[in-house]
This record gives sequence, structure tokens and C-alpha cells, in this order.
Amino acid sequence: MTMQEGHRTRFHAWLVEHALDEEVADAIMAAMPPYNWHELATKTDLAVLEGRLERTDQSIHDLRIAVTTEIGGLRTEVGSLRDHIGTEIGGLRTEIGGLRTEMGTEMGSLRDHIGTEIGGLRTEMGKE
Repeated sequence: MTMQEGHRTRFHAWLVEHALDEEVADAIMAAMPPYNWHELATKTDLAVLEGRLERTDQSIHDLRIAVTTEIGGLRTEVGSLRDHIGTEIGGLRTEIGGLRTEMGTEMGSLRDHIGTEIGGLRTEMGKE
């Protein structure tokens, strides 16, 4: 038995012995909390906690909105970057295609020139 319970039991016995009948003493004891009064939460305590809880709920709500907005902005930015990269890749493909064509033309010209030079060397060698 804890001290509090011991005190309650002795107080009940004293009430019955010195002042009241047992039924009235029981009623008084039932009305008294079995713990210290300072441990009770008052309406003011509950109102303060309710206010804090409401502010916390509002902060969470505001944070959720901010995060959702930020994610939306990031999605837009990523989409824009994806479009930009796609455009750049398209431009690079066009440029590479142009370089490939130019290189093919240059190689053809070089082949023709080398063929002409080799033909000229054969002619000269045949004359000697």
C-alpha cells in the first residue's frame, strides 16, 4: 500500500470514528481523488494544451501545403529541363547527322583525289 492509499484509509477510519457514519465517510472519500491535487489537469491546463495542439495541427497543415507546392514547382522545373535536354539532344543529332554527311562527302572527295593521284603515279611509272 502506498502512502497516499494509507493516508486515505486512515482518514476514512477517522471520519467514521469521530465525525460521520460510514455511508457519509464513503461519499466524502469517493469525491476525493486518490492522488495529489496538483496532479489534476485544470480546464485552463486543457485549454492551453488544446491551443498548442491546434497550433501544431496548423503548422503541420502549412508545412504540408508548402511541401506540396515545392514538389509541384520541382516537377515543373524537371519537366522544363527534360524538354530543354530533349531539344538539345535533337540539335546534337542534327549536327552529328550534318557532320556525318560532310565527312562522307569529304571522304568521297579524298578517295577521288587519292584515286586520281595513284592513277597519275601509275601513268608516270608506266612511261619510265
